[in-house]
Amino acid sequence: MFSAVAHLAASSSSSNPAAALLPFVLLIVVFYFLLIRPQQRRSRQQRELMNKLSVGDEVVTVGGMFGNVHALDDDEVTLEIAQDVFVRFRRSAIGARLAFDQEEPNGSDQHTQDQEEEAGDQP
Repeated sequence: MFSAVAHLAASSSSSNPAAALLPFVLLIVVFYFLLIRPQQRRSRQQRELMNKLSVGDEVVTVGGMFGNVHALDDDEVTLEIAQDVFVRFRRSAIGARLAFDQEEPNGSDQHTQDQEEEAGDQP
């Protein structure tokens, strides 16, 4: 059985050398799209985050510590994690910048009015 498979593989590769390279090319393409490209995207996003940091931003570190950026240096960030409690981190230790959406005062009232009207329409 094994010799038959080996014979078929040898005969197919000798008849068309491009067909023998096709699995290797497909393997490289799969590795590129599943491993290399996402890693490059994450690296680019991390660099953009480091460049966009500014004093006053609320951030979370890779270790999970929340704080506000108090001071920035080329390699370091000083975070205020509580009132008058400062901790220094490397810039690369910042995992994400937190952005909170500001809700309009009228927006929440309108939402509750719509819910009350819908509840009143139902029997």
